[in-house]
Amino acid sequence: MSVHADDVQVDLALPAGVAVASLLPSIADLLGVRDGHNDDRVAARYQLSRPGEAALDTSKTLAQHGIRDGSLLLFSKASTEIPLPSFHDPAEAVSISLAASARPPTKRTARLSSCLAAGWLSGIGALTVIRTVFPTNDGDQHGAVAGVVAAAGCIALVAAVIAERGFRDRLAGLTLGLQATGLMALAGLVAVPGSPGAPNALLASTAAAVTAVLVLHGVSSAATVFRTLACFAGFAALAALAVLVTGQPLSAIGGICVVISLALLEMSARLSVLLTGLSPKLSGDQGPKPCQGNAIRADSWLSSMTAAFAASAMLGGIGVALTAWRAGGSGVVGIVFATLTGALLLARARSHNDMARVLMLTAAGTVLVSASFAAVATACSDHVLWVVAAAVMLPAAPFGLQLLAPVVRLSPVGQRNARLLEYLGWAILVPLACWICGWYGAARAWRLP
Repeated sequence: MSVHADDVQVDLALPAGVAVASLLPSIADLLGVRDGHNDDRVAARYQLSRPGEAALDTSKTLAQHGIRDGSLLLFSKASTEIPLPSFHDPAEAVSISLAASARPPTKRTARLSSCLAAGWLSGIGALTVIRTVFPTNDGDQHGAVAGVVAAAGCIALVAAVIAERGFRDRLAGLTLGLQATGLMALAGLVAVPGSPGAPNALLASTAAAVTAVLVLHGVSSAATVFRTLACFAGFAALAALAVLVTGQPLSAIGGICVVISLALLEMSARLSVLLTGLSPKLSGDQGPKPCQGNAIRADSWLSSMTAAFAASAMLGGIGVALTAWRAGGSGVVGIVFATLTGALLLARARSHNDMARVLMLTAAGTVLVSASFAAVATACSDHVLWVVAAAVMLPAAPFGLQLLAPVVRLSPVGQRNARLLEYLGWAILVPLACWICGWYGAARAWRLP
């Protein structure tokens, strides 16, 4: 039979035993009919009819209407529009209107909320323990509190492994693993009596690093997170050990940590390739060939080292910025050093194409620049208007970059120049670190025979 719709004509083979109402949507799709409304969600009623006759009853079949092969039918839109649904209860109307856009809570949402609440309460509990224990110098009390917290950390560690391997619950394993690492670090922090210092930091970071390594072997689904914690805690333990052995001020150790962290950040890609066996083999080497698993592990190692070294550089720069003004003499140098470190971290984010690594570097650089600004605002508290103006205008920088980023594209020459500016920042950073460490003054004090 032949079906006409405005200026469109199609020959169709339609089943005679199917109701007309069931055939109308398919015929509309075949004819490409549009209802003419701007909003596609507005319903339209279509109908079939013989030329010059009334519309066919949609509840009957074509055979009941006497439609035979070769018949001519007209496909048109009904003149009566479908009315919108009416409600006697306004609450029901509001509920129906919001049903399409509502996002009801799911089991995963409830579990995620529980994990976030557990993490928040763990942080509050840790702060409470620190606030309660450190004012007292009772060694027995410190030891008892450390034992209780360490026992809780061991329980959380075992529970994390059971949740990951026994129940296949990755979220619970990640949450319990993070709590175990934090509890063991807290136990190391409060184990040493007296005021907080380098021994507390050394024991806390060492305990956190060991626990993160243990969790890494038990909770394999979150290997990147715990590898990051292990790298960061190990680096922090070495810094605390340097403070304890050498007795250097925090600003000097922070400057050295910044330089070493940025150097390791520059080498992180090569280190990830080397650690996962993706490095080029010699011609006579018959070792296993690299596979996709090696590439995935290399990417995970790169993300872990990027996050760990960016965080260590950020904390080192914050230490330099906060202690430089307090010590006096080299305050401007400390602020410039911290600001330059933040700029180098932000510039380093340009070299990565992974969103997680870009966010890590951007967050670390932004926090460090913010700390430098806070230190400057504290030192220049007499110039209130200038500080307020700078604080108001400071958020305009990232918004301006956000607007320019989709429009401006650096040419290869521009990218090369940006890389040269990054090297120039390196060339300025190392002498500043030597200045902060006091090596220039020590060199002037030398007397050659």
